[in-house]
Amino acid sequence: MSLRGLRVVDRSVGEAGQRLGSLLAEQGAEVVAQRADGLGDPVFDRSKAVVVDAGPWIAGAAVLIDDRPEVPADVGRVHVRLPPFPLDHPMAGCDREELAEAASAVHHPPIGPPRVPPVAIAAPVTALLGACGVVAALRAEARGEGPQQVDVAQLDAGLFAQELAVLLTHDAPRCWSPLQWAASPFVAAYPARRGWLYVHLGLPHHVQRFVRFLESDGLRRVADALRDTMRPATWNDPSCVATVGEAQRIRALLRELFARRTATDWERVLSEAGLCAVAVRTGMSKRLR
Repeated sequence: MSLRGLRVVDRSVGEAGQRLGSLLAEQGAEVVAQRADGLGDPVFDRSKAVVVDAGPWIAGAAVLIDDRPEVPADVGRVHVRLPPFPLDHPMAGCDREELAEAASAVHHPPIGPPRVPPVAIAAPVTALLGACGVVAALRAEARGEGPQQVDVAQLDAGLFAQELAVLLTHDAPRCWSPLQWAASPFVAAYPARRGWLYVHLGLPHHVQRFVRFLESDGLRRVADALRDTMRPATWNDPSCVATVGEAQRIRALLRELFARRTATDWERVLSEAGLCAVAVRTGMSKRLR
């Protein structure tokens, strides 16, 4: 996706926002970077126009980048906010990126001990996730869905990278090969009443929580059907279903279930239940069906 002709104002003061602006500039965007010294970073600002005050450029910008926690949302454009900590975190007002980086390193994943990376990873991963969010937001605006906001907390990005590193490199169970992940009905996209829903229920506690949600949501029949269909080995390792037949039966149950509501409705209720579910927001959603 070329970003040529897109104006971006980068008001970040830390590495995460500067990296994001650099990624967008490399894809053709016109990036104006606000830097106190008027010079900028020789690496992260090399493809940007650096100014002391970017105020005059904001009105014509399609994307605005901030990384300070106190910055309110700007509803006039795609606003990307990359604070060190989530807005609902006890340290939400802290503007120290290094503390978010340190906190994300002290993390106990579902399986295995914590892994401390040899390099700082929260900022670059935050920038990558922010860039994905910008592309999704621009597509949503092109579909007439109105101004979009992208929030990526650096702590969350660091935790994501840490957990992924542990899952894939530290005593990874046999099921965590890419092919087996791709074949699992619990890590897949499903057509909803409107749109598509991607769910990631690849760990034992994910499926247990999902079944409890179904029961509390008045869907006990579906919960019982899943219990009857899943073998004990699948309960212990839902990312690696034992047989093709079992996977097909589970997939049919989930396909029928997710067709009952819109993708955005499922995203809301499953997220509130602490489950990973995201409505697909790309121009591909219609063609996938």
